[in-house]
Formats: sequence, structure tokens, C-alpha cells
Amino acid sequence: MGTLFKNVSWAIKSVDDNNPIPPIQKPRGYGGVAILWKDSLNHIVEKVDDGSERIVCIKLNVNPRPILLICAYMPCRGTKHANEELKDCLDQLHEIIVKYSGKYTPVLCGDLNCDLINGSTTSARQSWLKEFIQTSNLKFRSMPLTFIHPNGHESSSIDYILTHESINAQVYNTIRLDMLHNNTSDHYPLLTEIEMELKLKHQSDQPIKPQKVNWDKIDISKYEAELTTRLDRNPIDYTADPLAIEKLLDIIKQSQDSVVTIKKPSKQRNKHIWNDEIGLALIENKKALYQWRQEDKPVDGETMQKRKKTKKALRRAIGGRRLLNKEMNLCKPL
Repeated sequence: MGTLFKNVSWAIKSVDDNNPIPPIQKPRGYGGVAILWKDSLNHIVEKVDDGSERIVCIKLNVNPRPILLICAYMPCRGTKHANEELKDCLDQLHEIIVKYSGKYTPVLCGDLNCDLINGSTTSARQSWLKEFIQTSNLKFRSMPLTFIHPNGHESSSIDYILTHESINAQVYNTIRLDMLHNNTSDHYPLLTEIEMELKLKHQSDQPIKPQKVNWDKIDISKYEAELTTRLDRNPIDYTADPLAIEKLLDIIKQSQDSVVTIKKPSKQRNKHIWNDEIGLALIENKKALYQWRQEDKPVDGETMQKRKKTKKALRRAIGGRRLLNKEMNLCKPL
């Protein structure tokens, strides 16, 4: 994993980790679960040693309430003990959620190997999963088909992101990423956005980087005059005073600060806006752009008109969200 991603940490398991077959006979690349995060978030991530080789968990120590992130890969249909293995996984997930429910809000994602959206069939697997979801107070948003059959056609929705009902208001966006041309899997990735407050890393753990001074832009004569004045005002006994060097450095630093303009970091808040309507409009716009480029960027025609139409729809969605935010801000009590 480290050869594929830089500055990233992970928790990972393979479904055949506990398989008694010798390593040289194991079919590698069969399946597994993994959670990756940036190294800069290590201070809020805690690995959890719960669940079988099909379940991996981490704790996210965020506000307003910590999150228990669970990734699961459910057994496929067709094997002799598939139903027993599925029920065993559901029992494990239930135990994990109950175990940490006192402090952590669960978020479950992964390949459930069961279509929960297709209402034309009702299997035992579907009933068990729906009962587990209801008992655990989990919710999911209806998605387009996520699995691609070997014949090349999209066939079912078996990948999900399940969030606890208590954070429904914090879940802003859940979409299928179908424009990733480097995706070689037979599953579409899913993306969701959950609002949370990250805890900053303790300041003492971060290296202090001194600000570089561009002396070409400094009035040297003014600096010399300031330094001379401070040295005359605060004489230092270099032979008897053990703190003479420290005092001299303080005077030099004070003189430098008096002539150097320090740029303060911007406190402007991120005004990024997003919702499901914008996400879907963006996907359609990217599709239209891709089709237009495939036809060598014609100045007119069907693909050009579709590109203009989807761009207009995207702008309308963004504008509508901005207007709604503005109205909500006006309604806030002073």
C-alpha cells in the first residue's frame, strides 16, 4: 500500500488472512477491506481491533461527536455457507456498533453484496440486511446502479454508505463517481460528504518555521538606526553577564520586527457550497464536456448544445444554493 500512496496511513484486512491454505497456493487479489487517511490526520485516528477479516474499523475523534468508521465486505451468494457467513458478519457489525454506541456515531460503508434498492425481488439476504439497518438506526440514500456485470452492463446496487440517523443533517452529498477513467474495478466508487469539526494538532508537535526576511525590501538605514538606539538604551556587559548573547539576540529581533511588515494569515472563511443538486449537475456537465471533447470540440451541434445546457444547469444549481444561504443568513437572529 505504501508504494501506491504517499503520506497516507491505513487499516487493512484481506478476506483470506485466516485461510489455512499455504501462501503459495492462495488466490491473491480476491478481496478485502481497507480505510486510508492522510498522515496529517493521524492525531484524530485510532485503529480498532474488532471484527473478522471482512470488517475493518477506525475511530475518528472529531466534534461534535466522535465517529466509528466501519468498512465491510459481505460474503457473496452462491457458496455453500454464504447465508451463515452473512448472518455472522451482521452479528459482528451489530456487536461492534452496540459496543461503541455510548460515545461513537457509526458510519458503515462497503460492498454489501445485496441489492437493497431493487424492489422486484425480496430475498432472505435482503430481509436480514434491512432488519439490521433498521435495528441499528442507519440510513442510506438511493443511488444509481453500482455494479457492472461482466457483460458490460450495470446490473445492481450493492455498494452503500450507511450513516446513523442522528447525523442526517450533517450528510450533504452522496454520489456515484462514474467519470473516473482510471477506475478498473467492476464497481463504481461512491462519495459522500459529512460535516464535522476536526481537532487541530497540538501546536508543540509542529515545527516552528522562522519567517524569512527579504532584506532587499527593507530600509537598511532605518534598521541600523533602530538597532543602534536599542543598544544604546540597553547596554550589555558581554564579559560579566551570562545572558549577554540572549539579550543581544532579543534586541536584534525587536529591531528587525520594527521595520519588517509581517503578513497576517487570511481569516476569510471557506465559502464552498455543495448539495445533491449541484453534485448531479456537475456530473452531467462533466459527461457533456467529455462527449464534446470526443467529437473534437465542435462549435455547434448536439454535443455543444448539451454542454451549454448542462453548464447552465450547474450555474443555476450553484446560484440557487447561494441564494438560499443568503436568505438563511438574513434570518439569523442578531
